[in-house]
Amino acid sequence: MLTPVPSSTRPQITLRVGTFDAEAFVLTLAEALHAHGTSAHRLEAMLTLVARRLGVEARFYSTPTAVIVSFGALHDARTCLVRAEPGAIDLEKLSLLYEAVVQVIHGDLDPEAGRARVAAIVGAGPRFGGALTVLAAGLASASAAVIFGGGPREIAASFIVGLAVGGAALPPGALAQLTPEMPAQASATGALEIGRA
Repeated sequence: MLTPVPSSTRPQITLRVGTFDAEAFVLTLAEALHAHGTSAHRLEAMLTLVARRLGVEARFYSTPTAVIVSFGALHDARTCLVRAEPGAIDLEKLSLLYEAVVQVIHGDLDPEAGRARVAAIVGAGPRFGGALTVLAAGLASASAAVIFGGGPREIAASFIVGLAVGGAALPPGALAQLTPEMPAQASATGALEIGRA
C-alpha cells in the first residue's frame, strides 16, 4: 500500500510566507523528489499540495527528465524548467523528503529552512559503505540459492559469485560508491549462474 500524499491538519489556513521563498522551496523539492524516484502523479500531487499550502498558484508537469512548473495566473504565468537526471529509487531519501514536506506544510519549518533540509538530505552519502554492500550482494545471492533449493555447495558458490558480481560492478577504488540496486543484481546473477551449473 502506498503512503498517501500528506494532507494538512489545517487545510483552510494558508501559511504566510514570502513568494520567493515559497517558489524556491517548491523548485528545490521538485528536483529532489524527481531525482530520487518519485512517480510523476505522486510528484505532481505533492507539489500541488505544497504550493497551495504556501499560498502560491502553480501548475506542474513531470516528464522522465524534467519537471515543468508554472507560477502565477494563466494570463501572467512564469514557467520554470527543472532539469533532473533520473536516478535510482532511494526509499530512505524519499522518506526523509516526505517528512520535510510534512514539516513545511504544517508550518514547523519555513520554506527557507525546508530548502536547507532538502539540500542536506540530497547531499547525504549512502548509509552503508561499499564493502558492506558487496557483502550484502554475496548474502543475497546465497539466499537466492537456498530459495532455489541449492545445497551447501551451491550456497557457497552462489555467495562467491555474488561477491564477485558485486565487486566487479565497481570501478577500481570506488568500493564506497555502490548503488542500492547492486545486491539485487548480484543475487539474481549469482543464483542464475549456480542454477545453470
